[in-house]
Amino acid sequence: MAADQGYAGDFEISTDDTTYYSINGANSVSQNLSRAMLEITDFDDTAINRIAGLFDTPCSFSGHRDVDDTNGQEALRAALFSGATIYVRCLPDGTNGFKVATIVESFEVSSTPDGTTQFSCQLQSTAAPTVVS
Repeated sequence: MAADQGYAGDFEISTDDTTYYSINGANSVSQNLSRAMLEITDFDDTAINRIAGLFDTPCSFSGHRDVDDTNGQEALRAALFSGATIYVRCLPDGTNGFKVATIVESFEVSSTPDGTTQFSCQLQSTAAPTVVS
């Protein structure tokens, strides 16, 4: 089975879940689809018994800082202060994937004398992810 190249994927954000924008300067993205596992083991069980719990879909973006990216980086930074919902859409093949409503947990800017200014943004999900196809 062939692996998907990172550049073939598409990660975008939206403030209204209608119009999605790429994040200029982002060169690293992470999105984790997971569920909490709830243990329901009884004393007479011979193995751990679990059921699937709630979804948790944290997301992160990082890369080169671009203060002119009003629909991407600056929208994320503004949402940190306002508490607004940011929708994150992950399309690993450019068309199909999932999206999730999030809130911005942190937005970090860093710089070194010999490099470019960098940003890093962490988001936490506020709803279950939905399939995009």
